[in-house]
Amino acid sequence: MYRAIALIATEHRVLDDGILDEDELTRIASEIELRFADNGATLFADERDVSTQIRTPEIGAWTSKIAALPKVRAVIVDLQRQIARAAEAECGGAVLEGRDIQTVVFPDAQVKVFLTAQTSTRSSR
Repeated sequence: MYRAIALIATEHRVLDDGILDEDELTRIASEIELRFADNGATLFADERDVSTQIRTPEIGAWTSKIAALPKVRAVIVDLQRQIARAAEAECGGAVLEGRDIQTVVFPDAQVKVFLTAQTSTRSSR
């Protein structure tokens, strides 16, 4: 989800000067419609499949910086919670993954799975 914000911000030239404008990035996060399909394998941003475009090194470089912005995080955490509530109502639950899903987004989740891997295994993925 943060990668999609980075992609849209790049396309709108918000990041051209290399400075993170938290208010502008928060506006993008608030206005963009993010939706998953194919059991989470496909991410749509405003009805456009961005699943491949968000995986470039350029987008990856911006993602962690954008994800560290408190106002952007608040928007995305709220959206993640909305997605989980909708999945709960629709089909009884959801599986979400991310660095802080278990600690920040859903600290009281009924089930938490922590996966670890050696550095060499992670880098090959």
